[in-house]
Amino acid sequence: MNDPGDDDDDFALQELEKLRQTVIQSQEDYARIAATLPEHAQFLKKSAHEIKKSAGKVEESCKAVTGYISGDRKALIWTCSTVSLLLVFVAAFLGYTFGHRGGYAEGLAEVQQQAKERSTLAEWAASSPSGELAYQMDQVGQLQAFGHCQINGYRTVQQKGERVCMQQDNSGGLRWTLTTP
Repeated sequence: MNDPGDDDDDFALQELEKLRQTVIQSQEDYARIAATLPEHAQFLKKSAHEIKKSAGKVEESCKAVTGYISGDRKALIWTCSTVSLLLVFVAAFLGYTFGHRGGYAEGLAEVQQQAKERSTLAEWAASSPSGELAYQMDQVGQLQAFGHCQINGYRTVQQKGERVCMQQDNSGGLRWTLTTP
């Protein structure tokens, strides 16, 4: 017959395998996203070059128009005003476009950092004795009690502006600083 402890071991191994698969998936996703960053940077450089090129063409066009209508002051004012207004709209459109892409790149970098942090945390939990112990404590509901100092024989006190968990009889046993939730 199977020993009841064998079921716990099988469950723990299954959970560790799931965690390992999650870590592998996180690493693959991180690598896939990181591989696209140079492509986005190249696109932005190319777009900046095209904008500079277009601005040069607009400048040349304005000079040509100014040369054609230099005798008619009103026509020159209206033409320059129209071109200026057009440039304002083009600049607003380009600002929106690049701002949107910049926000995308910033969000992508933030997601990559979160994935990296989670991957590191998952690796710690799966491969260290402390991670295994924390997992076991969490499974029986003791990790939160330990973290919030809700253990029999312990109490919370204020020391030097921090909340500290210590034994009720001050016998000098374990003591740790509590984090704020």
